[in-house]
Amino acid sequence: MDDSTPELAIAVDPALTGQGIGGALLKRLLPDAERMFAAVSLSVRDDNPARRLYERFGFGPVDRNGRENRVGGTSITMVRRFTAG
Repeated sequence: MDDSTPELAIAVDPALTGQGIGGALLKRLLPDAERMFAAVSLSVRDDNPARRLYERFGFGPVDRNGRENRVGGTSITMVRRFTAG
């Protein structure tokens, strides 16, 4: 996104999805990130169900057009801003 906004990368074992692990990770990680940064970003495949999780945690798309990812799908960049601006 930009040089001052870190990009998050989290993953949950596919066998364990739907158990609240991703939400627990974000619930623990975001307060720490808020103390250090004005915002954080991430990239997610447009069709990934985790996108809804990120939206529930306040992430919004930066570019709704998306971009082709390495496997030929579409990925979007999302950002969670902690401060105005």
